[in-house]
Amino acid sequence: GDRLIAKFGIYAMLSASGLLLATGFLLVATLPFVITAATGFLLIGAGDAMLVPMIYMLAAQSTKMTSHYALQAVTMTGYTGFLIGPLFVGNVSQHWGMSTAFLLLSGSSLLILLLTRRVKKLAVTA
Repeated sequence: GDRLIAKFGIYAMLSASGLLLATGFLLVATLPFVITAATGFLLIGAGDAMLVPMIYMLAAQSTKMTSHYALQAVTMTGYTGFLIGPLFVGNVSQHWGMSTAFLLLSGSSLLILLLTRRVKKLAVTA
């Protein structure tokens, strides 16, 4: 991951992670067969594996707050998502099906692209 970040930059890799996550969730939702689901979950894992360390790296480099407060905020947000995410997916899948839950996760993964643009813009102006 570090080599890719050094070669393409952290913002490009954040966007790539978001696209990998969105594509993986979309594959799982629309093509629920063993091979395509396994490929989708592989993409989800690849996207998520680099996403979390990059977010912590950006938090540690924050100029808006001290690094320990920024890391604490990121960690608290992560734990909140870890606790609420399964409840959300379970509730949606119970009412509308698992494919719908995965489609919503695919759409929410695309938010990473918007957030990356916002963070990049803020970093340039700082």
